[in-house]
Amino acid sequence: MSVEFIGFIPNNNSSETIVRSGPVLDRRFIETVAKAHEIAGFDRALLAFHSTSPDSLQVGQHALGVTDRLHVLIAQRPASPRRP
Repeated sequence: MSVEFIGFIPNNNSSETIVRSGPVLDRRFIETVAKAHEIAGFDRALLAFHSTSPDSLQVGQHALGVTDRLHVLIAQRPASPRRP
């Protein structure tokens, strides 16, 4: 059984403790993080998917376009079930 190393590529340089100062979708930041994952030897990178973020399929395509060996995973967050 092999081990895979999985990272995470956000859409911009922000978090709970870092206030976003640029665009919601920062292409240069995505490229930098994707290339850093590949150089560090990560196998895959996770991309968040929800209704308030940029299209993860396009973000993933961009990350794949600037790397050679990195794979991506897109996390699907389905809505909670409706209650009658």
